[in-house]
Amino acid sequence: MHVIPRPKMMHLGDTTTGIRSIKLKIEDELKERGCQITKWLELVGFKINDDSRHTLQVGGIKLAKSLGLEAVIKDLNNEGYYLRVSIKDDVAKILILSKGLSGVFYALQTLSQVITKNGDLLLLREMLVIDGPTLPLRGIVEGFYYEPWSWRDREEILKFMGKVKMNAYIYAPKDDPYHRERWREKYPPEYIEQFRRLIDVARENCVYFIFSISPGLSIKYSSDEELSILYDKIKEIWELGVKWFAIMLDDIPEKLIHEEDKKMFKSLAEAQAYMLNKLYAKLKELDPEIMLIMCPTKYMGREPNEYLKELGEKLNKEILIGWTGPEVCSYEINAADLKPIYETVGRKLWIWDNYPVNDYCRDWLNLGPIRGRGKGLEEYIYGLFSNPMNEAMLSKIALATIADYTWNPEGYNPDESWDKAVEIAIGLEYKDYIKLIAELQGYSTIWPEESGVLKLFDDFLNNPEQYTEEIIEKLDKFTRLRSIFAKHPERKVYEELLPYLIKLEYYGVAGLNILKAVNTESEYLAWLYRRIAYDYFLAAEKLSKNIGSQPFFDQKIWRMQVKRPVLTEFFIHCFKKVSEKWGWPRLKPIAYTNIRRFLNGHTVINILDSLDETYLETFYRIRKSDKITVELGEEIPIDRIILIQGSTGSSKNYFRQYRLLIEGSNGARDLGVFNSRFLDLFLRNTTAKSITIISEVSQDSRGIIRVFKVLSMPDVNVYTNMKISRGFIENLIDGDLDTFAEFMNIRENDYIHLELNEEKHVKEVVIFQHPTYYIISGVLEYKDRNGKWVEAGYIDGALRKIPVNEKVREVRIRSKSAQNKVIVYEVQIV
Repeated sequence: MHVIPRPKMMHLGDTTTGIRSIKLKIEDELKERGCQITKWLELVGFKINDDSRHTLQVGGIKLAKSLGLEAVIKDLNNEGYYLRVSIKDDVAKILILSKGLSGVFYALQTLSQVITKNGDLLLLREMLVIDGPTLPLRGIVEGFYYEPWSWRDREEILKFMGKVKMNAYIYAPKDDPYHRERWREKYPPEYIEQFRRLIDVARENCVYFIFSISPGLSIKYSSDEELSILYDKIKEIWELGVKWFAIMLDDIPEKLIHEEDKKMFKSLAEAQAYMLNKLYAKLKELDPEIMLIMCPTKYMGREPNEYLKELGEKLNKEILIGWTGPEVCSYEINAADLKPIYETVGRKLWIWDNYPVNDYCRDWLNLGPIRGRGKGLEEYIYGLFSNPMNEAMLSKIALATIADYTWNPEGYNPDESWDKAVEIAIGLEYKDYIKLIAELQGYSTIWPEESGVLKLFDDFLNNPEQYTEEIIEKLDKFTRLRSIFAKHPERKVYEELLPYLIKLEYYGVAGLNILKAVNTESEYLAWLYRRIAYDYFLAAEKLSKNIGSQPFFDQKIWRMQVKRPVLTEFFIHCFKKVSEKWGWPRLKPIAYTNIRRFLNGHTVINILDSLDETYLETFYRIRKSDKITVELGEEIPIDRIILIQGSTGSSKNYFRQYRLLIEGSNGARDLGVFNSRFLDLFLRNTTAKSITIISEVSQDSRGIIRVFKVLSMPDVNVYTNMKISRGFIENLIDGDLDTFAEFMNIRENDYIHLELNEEKHVKEVVIFQHPTYYIISGVLEYKDRNGKWVEAGYIDGALRKIPVNEKVREVRIRSKSAQNKVIVYEVQIV
C-alpha cells in the first residue's frame, strides 16, 4: 500500500476490523487543542462516542514516557508522529504520539489513506508508523503569470496541502496588480476579507501562510518612504495572524534604474540587501517571530555569480534566498548543483521549483510526477516550493508527488508516487481516464515520455489490419471522456479539462468516421464519412490546446513546440488512404510551427483553408526565427505561392520581414526576403515537398496570417459567373479535397467552366460537393468539336462521377434551378 507522502517507517499487519465510532482520549499538553483534534477526526470519518469499545489515544512526551516510548519520539520534530493501530478480539486501539499539533494532524492524514470505508463502517488494519519530514518547508508558491487562482481554488489547494502534508503556501500571483505593478497600494477591503478567510483555512490545515510582495519593477531601494510603504502593507497582513513574509525580486531589471539608487549603491545586490535588512529589522521590532524570505533577481544557474556572492555577504543571514536550480525550469536539481550556490550565499536556500507550472506552455498540462530531484538536498536547502499550473485542481496530481518527495526524498519513486497521486487528487473512479489524458500529452513538458497510446496510432499506419479494433476502442473512449468527467464531483476538474476533452471528442468522432471511410465499399459513403471526419478533425485542430502529440520545450531559446503531432499525422495518412482507394485527388498539406501559442481558434491549420475569415493569430509578439512550414506530403510542381496577412484594424500585426524557403529532392532553395502583407509569387520549373516562412526580425506586435496557399497549376483553367462568397475558384482544381468555393444565390443556368490547355481524352469528371449544400439539379456538359454543349450526366448529389469518354477541351457544370447556396470542393478531370 502506497501512502502519500511515503512514511519513513511503516509496517502493516494482516488483522483488520470494522468500526462505526471511537472513544477519544487526549492527554498532556494537547488537551487544550481537543476541539481542533475532534474536528480533524470527523473530517477523516471518525464518529466520536464515549461508549465505544474502540479507542483513540492522543498524547505527547508525557504519554510517551508513561508507555515507555519516549525514545521513539524524542528525535522527531513537531511534525513527526508515532502511529500504532492494534487489534485484539475485534477491538481497535489507536495510539498517536507527537510533540506538536501538526504531528497529530499528519498522523490522521496517514490513517485516512489506509482506512477503507464501507457505508458507515471504517475498516482498520493493524499498523505501526514512525514518521517525520526531511525538509522543514514543503510547499507551493503561487507565482505564475496570467490567470491567477480564484479564492476558492486557493482554499481547496490549502486543504489538499494538509492532506498530503505540505506546510507552506506563498501568495505571489504575478497578475495580482497589488502584488506587483501596483504594490504601493494597499489591498482593498474585499481582498483583506478574502485573505482573512484564506489564512484561517491555512491554519486549520497546518499550513504557513506566506504573504509576498514583488516591488522590484519600480522600487527605490534607497527610499525610506518606499520602505515604509512596504512595511505598512506587510503589517496589515501581520494583523491577520501571518508570521511569514516574502519579497520577490525576480523578473525585474538587472541594473539599478533610479538615479537616487545609483548614487547610493554600487550594485543591485547592495541595494537589495540594504532595503531587505532595514525591512527585516523593522519587522522584528514589530514581532520577533516574523520570518522573511526573498527571491533574488538572478535566481538560476549552476555557476555562482558576483550578484549572489555580494547578496549573500550583505544580506542578513536569517533571510532565506531562493533559487530555481540550474535552469528556470530545471530538468535536474542535485546536491552537486546546490553546493556551490549554498556556499556562495552562505546559508541554506529555498527552492522555487518551476514544476508543474505551465505559464510558458499554456496549451499544455503538466500532469506527470516530479522527476530529477536528487537525494541529500536537505544539507543545502531549508525548503522546496512548487510553482503550480494556472489549473489549480489539475495541479494537485504533480503537487502530491512533490509532497511525497519533499517529505521523504530517500523513499521517493516517481512512478509509484504518481499512481497514488492521481487517485488522491482526481479520484479512483477517474484514475485511468486522467492517466490517458496525461499520456496523450507526453505527461510533462520537462520530462516528456513517449505515449503507448500514440505508438498504437503509429503502429496502425504500418499494419492497419492488426490494430484497427484497438484504434476504434481508443477513439470511442476519446468521444466519451467529456461526458465521463462532466460527472466529476469537483466541477473545477471538468472545467479545467474541458478544452482538452472537447478536442479529444472531436478527434474521436473524426477518427471513427475516417475509419468508416477507409473501410466502406461504397464510394458515395466514403465521401460522406470523409467529410464528417474532416469537419471534426478541422474543429479539433482549430483548438489551441495540445493533446495527441509529443511536446518539446527548448529552454535555451524558450520555445514550446510539438515534437510530433502523432494524431494529426494519423488523420493525414487516413485521408490519403481514402483518396488512393478511390483514385481521388490526394494532396493533403500539413502545417508545422515553432510558435508556442495562438489565440484560441486561430491556430496554424487556418492558413491552409484558403479562407480570408479564418486565420492564424499568435498570442505573443513575433520573434526572430518564428517559422511555419507547410509539408505537402510528396514532391509536387510549385507554380504559385499566395500569402495574405494582417487584419483590417491594424497595420502592424503581420510578419513584416520574412524569408521564404522551399525544400525538395534537390535540397533547399531560398526564395528571398519579403515585407509585403500580400504576396502573390509566381515560380517556374520548381518542385517542392515543403515551403517555410521565417520571420527575419523580432517585432512589437502579434502576427496574423490568413492564407498561405501553394498552387500547382494543373493543365486546366477554371472560371465562373456565380457569386463566390467564400474561398477561391482555384480551390476547385488545387488537388485538395478540403478547400472549397462557396457560391451564393445561384441562378438557373449559372455555370462553372473548366478549360483544358489542350484537347484531351477525358474518361470521366468527378464532382465533390458538400453533403448538404450541393447542386440539387444540374448537369455536366462538354463542348464537342462543333462547338455545341453536350450533356454528359446529371448532378444531384454530394459526389458525382460522370463518364465522358470523349476527346474534349472544355467542360462545365450548369445549374438547372435556382439555389441559395452551393459548396464545391473539387472538380477532378480524369
